[in-house]
Amino acid sequence: MKNRMKMLVLTSAIVGCLTVPSLGSATTGGWSEDTGYSDPTIPTESSNLISPAAVTGPGDGCSAASKPQSHTGKKIAVSGSDSMWKIKATTKWMCKYHFSRARWENLAGTIKGDSGRKYGTGSSSATSGALSQDLTTYVAKTYWGT
Repeated sequence: MKNRMKMLVLTSAIVGCLTVPSLGSATTGGWSEDTGYSDPTIPTESSNLISPAAVTGPGDGCSAASKPQSHTGKKIAVSGSDSMWKIKATTKWMCKYHFSRARWENLAGTIKGDSGRKYGTGSSSATSGALSQDLTTYVAKTYWGT
């Protein structure tokens, strides 16, 4: 009985240490110039509301949170132009391999200037291609995810 109990505890400990990859879609969120942030509980870079407890876990010094500590999306005027703009996405997610993405989208689903997913651990940033503000049907959007 004693050996059986030890085997059960050992098996439980081994199984508890295994991780199974997610079969569902990855965690994502972001910002849109027309609707704002998808999760208003995530601070923007300028708010500086990141607490040390959100960044580190007990014992290991680094434990990833379930969502980023901050995400900022913004439009940036292209230097030397009156009508050209880019989009910048910046995400801070300590201890987590994640991406930032910036692109222009319209209601028909057409995408322009897509930065693609730019990965990093701790922080990541992405900058879209430039687009003229004369193309008013396009909206600036940024994303974060795993």
